[in-house]
Amino acid sequence: MILATTTEILNTLFTGVSTVTVVLASLILPLLLKKNSDKNNKLIAAQEALTNAFDKYFSEDFVKNDFAWYCAEILAIQKRFSLTTVHCINCKKKCTTTKYMDYFKKTIRAIPEVNNFSFKSRKWTFKIEMSVLSCYKCKSNKTIKDIKNVIK
Repeated sequence: MILATTTEILNTLFTGVSTVTVVLASLILPLLLKKNSDKNNKLIAAQEALTNAFDKYFSEDFVKNDFAWYCAEILAIQKRFSLTTVHCINCKKKCTTTKYMDYFKKTIRAIPEVNNFSFKSRKWTFKIEMSVLSCYKCKSNKTIKDIKNVIK
């Protein structure tokens, strides 16, 4: 008699656990996957937008391939994808997009260095941040490394 009631209680408990597992797997898991998929699509769209701007800047067919247009295009991409931080690959420091763009506009260069996005994915957050080869912190501290070593 005691064994029968214990078995029924265990069967009920296991049935409840399996029901909760099925409900969580069928309802919550697809919502989490959709959320991550949307963020990955946002990252891909940001990468494509910056690649298109970079290609148009160096294209001879495109009429507006001047540096002011390229800076405006980068600012538009930053606003469109809510980018707030710039990560320097050289010194491994972060700075705000406004400070970096002020530095970028003042610095004269033949090839703009802002040509890729990277994203940081932590346990609970997803963040797209712009990566650059060097920043104003590197230039002021004179810690610019060899580009071949930075890219590796």
